[in-house]
Amino acid sequence: MSAKEMRMRNFRIYGDAMGAPSDILDVSDSRHVIVLAAGVGKTVTVPAEAMAVLFNATGPFWVQYGGAAALPVADDGGGSAPELAPAARRVQAGETIGLIAPFACTVSLSFYGVRP
Repeated sequence: MSAKEMRMRNFRIYGDAMGAPSDILDVSDSRHVIVLAAGVGKTVTVPAEAMAVLFNATGPFWVQYGGAAALPVADDGGGSAPELAPAARRVQAGETIGLIAPFACTVSLSFYGVRP
């Protein structure tokens, strides 16, 4: 298969024996691991064709969409505060995801394409 023909796996949930939705997903073919030191942020660029990301981590972490993340140290009622440990989000290819944690931890990001 040529690079042009390669497509990111879709985000798809499988049904159980009775056809009810289950928590079973395809394995992502775009998995990333980010090792965070306490208080030191890192950014990840959403891969081409990705439209969804699943997060998992060994500890609490904060996410900022569209730029670098900073640890909250005061109230932020402006609507653009970082988000604490989301499970999954829709994303756009090329967008930046900022990650930061109060303690050293490892964050796993599994990207999926979502196509009709």
